[in-house]
Amino acid sequence: MVIKSLFNDALLAQAAYATKLTAGMKESEFIDALLRVSGVTQAQAEYFVSKYRVVEQVENADTGFSATLFENKETLEYHLATRGTDSSNPLNPDWIDANVDNLFHGASYDQVAVLLNFYLRLTHAQTETVAQFAFEELVLASDAQTKHRHPSLMAQKQTSYYALI
Repeated sequence: MVIKSLFNDALLAQAAYATKLTAGMKESEFIDALLRVSGVTQAQAEYFVSKYRVVEQVENADTGFSATLFENKETLEYHLATRGTDSSNPLNPDWIDANVDNLFHGASYDQVAVLLNFYLRLTHAQTETVAQFAFEELVLASDAQTKHRHPSLMAQKQTSYYALI
């Protein structure tokens, strides 16, 4: 049973890279979308579509974030699949913003906000107004002065904080 679970988890991870998925899409369209994902075979796509349906997908071109909520047709369990960096293009938002933010700040705050907003939309009725959030960088200069290389050269130390707004 563990092998089957790992197999399904691997398929969910691959399916996270499918684009333009919508709730209620035709099975043939769903299969075609999965086949556009590198490494997915016809048999895998057909198996996946027989097991899962698309609940919702968010693809944010500004941040490079993408996640899809799938539902297992048999167990009615939900599975949230997020993709990693989608492109090796250094001009892609994943590289420009997300990876640089991860390197310098430990998290891509823009992608965290998209995930939070996606979660909030998923967990509220479609008729409800749901608050949506963003992070704003606050750079605070400290009073402390830091010496660099030569005692006569002084630089003001700055600290960045991120506030959820």
